Amino acid sequence: MKTFFSTALLICLALATTAENDGAAENGGGKERFAPLADLAGSCWAGTFDNGARDVHCYEWALQESFLRDRHQVTGDSGVYAGETFFGWDESADRLHFWYFNTLGGVSEGDAVQQRDGSWTFVESYEGGGGSLELRTAFRRPDEDSYAIVTEILRDGNWVPEREVIYRRQP
Repeated sequence: MKTFFSTALLICLALATTAENDGAAENGGGKERFAPLADLAGSCWAGTFDNGARDVHCYEWALQESFLRDRHQVTGDSGVYAGETFFGWDESADRLHFWYFNTLGGVSEGDAVQQRDGSWTFVESYEGGGGSLELRTAFRRPDEDSYAIVTEILRDGNWVPEREVIYRRQP
């Protein structure tokens, strides 16, 4: 796991250096490439799961705005669970890519794909807890102070609903 994390960190740093050298700093860090997430930066957003657990995500720019960082923490009856995501631009695929790491030692990697209706889908592969999962999350913005997600997990060849949450900007 340490080797994977070190490799992932080196990849992130290499991508940040490449983006910086390609003029990311000249165009505001290429923030337009971070749609639909760029305007989440600088704020924390909270949502509540069906089981009552509270999930708080805080977004900030990282590495000279070459990456968007999302730190989140879930608190509830099961204790505290946390994770961090780094969103960065994948030049070769011409799309937003992300890496997620959590307190359980799990790691996800995936892409953001814009749909025809203007919404976004985040498709990811997760490894951790002795297994792997394929997930997809539909992301939409009902208004400037909230966002909604619907997450599904691939089970036996079928997408099964896992979670639906509305997050609201925190003061």
